[in-house]
Amino acid sequence: MTIRTAMLLTMLWAAQLLSSAMLRVVPPQPHAAQKTAITASDWQRNPEIIAINKIVAATDAALKSHALKTSERRFEYCNNAQLTVTRTAHDSKGALPWYENYSEGQDASWDFHYYYDSAARLRYVSATARSTNGTRELLRIYLDESGKRLWKTDKLLAGTGCPGCFSAYVNSDEKLVFDPAKDVATGDGCKEITPNPKTK
Repeated sequence: MTIRTAMLLTMLWAAQLLSSAMLRVVPPQPHAAQKTAITASDWQRNPEIIAINKIVAATDAALKSHALKTSERRFEYCNNAQLTVTRTAHDSKGALPWYENYSEGQDASWDFHYYYDSAARLRYVSATARSTNGTRELLRIYLDESGKRLWKTDKLLAGTGCPGCFSAYVNSDEKLVFDPAKDVATGDGCKEITPNPKTK
């Protein structure tokens, strides 16, 4: 092989390498998923809200079909309420997707329904307050997987209003039940009406 031939072969090899490098396509790097801001006009169409609503719908369907095992406990004169009723629902694996805390005073009552995802994280709260003046008010709170509030609605369904009914939940989630096992009835004179949980 002559020097001229060797140089020609080297140039052809280099040209092939350059051509391959130019044709090589680098796939675009995926962007980190960004959360869509929730607004009053489109909150019901937000993907996170829709996902939570699916959890709620599945749990409600399981409750209606009796696929969940529920238990109930009743207390009197606990947590400044004349009557407190708690209900829990467990699935076949022992997970707790739903919890209810109903309390009743002299002039008003509060009924809180808590929904938890498969990882036992609180995702949704629906609460109804009723007053002897005919008021009925509905509070709904949506939470993300970290427990941070995503959205809240507070709607007067009937009556003239219930001042202070949900004032503790306007800007705080401190009183929400993130862990039903820690929602213990307390207070002076507090006692359980039915000592043993009623299972149905």
